[in-house]
Amino acid sequence: MGNEIIMRQYGLSETVEKLAERFADLTVSRILSQEKGVYRLISSQGEKWGEISGRYHYDVQAKSDYPAVGDFVMVDWNKSGGNAVIHYVLPRKSSFIRKAAGEKNEEQVVAANIDTVFLCMSLNNDFNLRRLERYVAIAWNSGAVPVVVLTKGDLCENPDSKLIEVSSRELTLLPSGGMVIDTPGMRELGMWDAGDGIDQTFSDIEKLAQKCRFRDCTHSGSEPGCAVQEAVERGELPIDRLRSYQKLMNENRYVKDTQGYLAEKRQKFKNIAKINKRNRKG
Repeated sequence: MGNEIIMRQYGLSETVEKLAERFADLTVSRILSQEKGVYRLISSQGEKWGEISGRYHYDVQAKSDYPAVGDFVMVDWNKSGGNAVIHYVLPRKSSFIRKAAGEKNEEQVVAANIDTVFLCMSLNNDFNLRRLERYVAIAWNSGAVPVVVLTKGDLCENPDSKLIEVSSRELTLLPSGGMVIDTPGMRELGMWDAGDGIDQTFSDIEKLAQKCRFRDCTHSGSEPGCAVQEAVERGELPIDRLRSYQKLMNENRYVKDTQGYLAEKRQKFKNIAKINKRNRKG
């Protein structure tokens, strides 16, 4: 099988080829894996290890600028020997982004150019609907289509009740030539500017919110005419789902504007302290 055909199987499309045309002296490659600053690449020349150029490293502004698994990159294949050198990352059609692990507020691209994200969750004691909602929101925001895969049904006493709890379910067989990007061992999956994904994941709440009396309603129970709270009171919207929505919205807002969020939080506690002080005097 020719290497050009192999690249087609690895997702090389006419769109990618068009983007690569302006780098006539470089070879278009796709990143297969990453290990401590080096990348395993596939191109029409075969497979090879590569690393980013010094100029690329110097120009990086954020962690998300670095190449990720699934990226199409333009490289100097270095036919004389040694590692290939990555000079450019081509525009991504989708990118699965999370908050980088640790305390530093940075985004990290887990994988790029994905068509479908398979979200696997077991039906045993590890089943957590709130966590699944978080994953679905991030998946929608990546530009890919999320598919929930529920596993270990034989270890669940009542799998039907769990199925009823999930936003949707789908069993998909990978077609011949399909690709799966696996990210095992992920310790945390923090939100990163996933507003659109949250809107799609909680479309039922967003639809209710349009009927609230105030456009900036927080649905916390303090504003009159809140259609969301009314749906909770009627039993149409589970309170846990609303709390999950509010938690993810707050987390996403924190990521988008850390300083503004913290200033607002400090002011909130100052106001509470003032009220408590007045009450003590009274």
